[in-house]
Amino acid sequence: MPFLVEAPEARSTPRTKDDNGSWLSADGPYLTYIKQSCSRQPNLELPDGRNRAVMLCDRQHVRATVLELDSQGKMLSPAEFPHVAQLRNQFSQLRKLRQDGQSHRMIYLIEGLNTEVIALLGDELQIDPMFFVTHERTSTYLRWPYEPNLAPCLPSLIDGNRSFTASYYDIRAIREEFGSFSVGCAESGRDALRTKLGKDWEPTVILHRKCSFWKTTFPNENDWSVPGLYGAEYQGLHGNVYMMTCFTTTPNATMTYLPGKRFS
Repeated sequence: MPFLVEAPEARSTPRTKDDNGSWLSADGPYLTYIKQSCSRQPNLELPDGRNRAVMLCDRQHVRATVLELDSQGKMLSPAEFPHVAQLRNQFSQLRKLRQDGQSHRMIYLIEGLNTEVIALLGDELQIDPMFFVTHERTSTYLRWPYEPNLAPCLPSLIDGNRSFTASYYDIRAIREEFGSFSVGCAESGRDALRTKLGKDWEPTVILHRKCSFWKTTFPNENDWSVPGLYGAEYQGLHGNVYMMTCFTTTPNATMTYLPGKRFS
């Protein structure tokens, strides 16, 4: 049964020297690269200032499915990796095979994100950190004194053959006890929009979901990997008064609320 917990406090303080992109990735080579990139991409320094979601480092609901295509383009049986350690071992084995001259065409379906997964994918697949920042963002591109430069990339700088993001809508049913026009995901910060007819709340919500894709081609052109990012299936929710975006929920979701808002 879903339940309510309080959402994290929104940030309202100026940037400091500690805002160096460490929110985005776990320790390792990829975090070092992120810190070095902050000077040219200031929006790597901080997460979305209006996103009241659980921080990436505290998220738990992540799983991966790996698909491989053979030389004839036929897809082999998928492999499930519910833990980051298992996915890390798979990358290690694949790296050894590539060093031996073997090429592999892989598709990684990632459900949910946290700093460990970002550090692993970013380092192994040489992913631009802005790819993850764009996927995480929920609010509009506005400027506040304590936020980094939030302007999106120019369309001319986006390589559609390498990465793109697709937004789409989904409809889900949740418990009627969540009496609010907008119920938000505790982990992603995206909203699930509801309607009310008279005194009765409609049991369905409109979910604005997001999928992001990246393609990495290795020296052998027949050797490539494509990670796809999706919303975690086991998400929590919080209620708020803003109509922004939303994410997948399940009957076992965790609910969070913004202090001072009434659910009635």
